Amino acid sequence: MAKIEAELSALQARAKLLATKQTAAQTTLDAAIRDRQTHLLTADLDDVKAGGMLQAAVDRAESALAGFDSAIAALATSITTAEQQFNHEQQAAARKAASEKLAAQTAIIDQRI
Repeated sequence: MAKIEAELSALQARAKLLATKQTAAQTTLDAAIRDRQTHLLTADLDDVKAGGMLQAAVDRAESALAGFDSAIAALATSITTAEQQFNHEQQAAARKAASEKLAAQTAIIDQRI
């Protein structure tokens, strides 16, 4: 059970790290979109190089964000599976403890009879 608990803890820590990275990626995307929009509204539209660079920045940021979204979704599945295994092992341990307690009580009753 300790192994699954450690695995679950590691998965949850990874999820927090990914969420932090996802937030940073969203901030980067927002800034890239804002910069591209500013260029489109106020800059020289014939400056294809600058426009291309700004569009590439948006594309990279969108791709990075999508990667974090995908990883977080996959990790959520792993966390759910680990939580289910952990709960199953906790229940099995509780059933075993209850069974042993009942067996001990039964042995005491048998001795008194």
